[in-house]
Amino acid sequence: MKNGTKTSSFGVSARANHDASKFYNSNLYKNLNKKRNVIFKETFLSENKLDKIFCSSSEKMKELPNNSVHLMITSPPYNVGKDYDINLSLKQYLALLRRVLKETYRVLSTGGRVAINVANIGRKPYIPLHSHIIDMMLELGFLMRGEIIWNKSASSGTSFAWGSWKSASNPVLRDVHEYILIFSKDSYSRKKDIPHISLPLLRIPKSNAPPPSMQAFLIGISLSSSTPFCFMRYQKACSNISPVFEALA
Repeated sequence: MKNGTKTSSFGVSARANHDASKFYNSNLYKNLNKKRNVIFKETFLSENKLDKIFCSSSEKMKELPNNSVHLMITSPPYNVGKDYDINLSLKQYLALLRRVLKETYRVLSTGGRVAINVANIGRKPYIPLHSHIIDMMLELGFLMRGEIIWNKSASSGTSFAWGSWKSASNPVLRDVHEYILIFSKDSYSRKKDIPHISLPLLRIPKSNAPPPSMQAFLIGISLSSSTPFCFMRYQKACSNISPVFEALA
């Protein structure tokens, strides 16, 4: 499309070379789009730090310098009584996540991305973990990029959610999805005018993986490029990295 589309008074059927300046100049964004003087910072990791598992806490990644990671992927434990959980209060649990995510902010380079897979839990009351994490990330200074809805209905099984059979005294909504929350540090874009290195992604079989806790993280190379990433391994095997994260690097 030669001239491109632009924000219209009633929707738009297509978006090609889209001009959204009218939308971003509206009062909705008046105090949100503050000009930022971003200084792009990146520390190169030495090769002896790549493709390594560091069996130490993700709360303090002393092995990594500031601004050295491009992508962090994690699916934190939900603190719901699994073997790898510690049975923390909600306040303690959120404080633990905050320590890890604050440390993530330190090690990410400017424009580095974060992908957090999380599900909401409970019913009485319902605990919106994704909302807590979004608030936490914004407070830490991250920029939110969006969220991916992971539809898990095909594997969710069947159950009645009406309180008692044929007596709808307590209708309950069943979550059949999880969230993948996407953020970046300080900038929506990342400079890529740096020399690439060619190292393979480290694949870790479950039998050789570290204990399923918050005490390990992996530094490696992303699936589709030579982008260093940090994968916080909580309860899931390091090899279970969804291809969706290829687009984030």
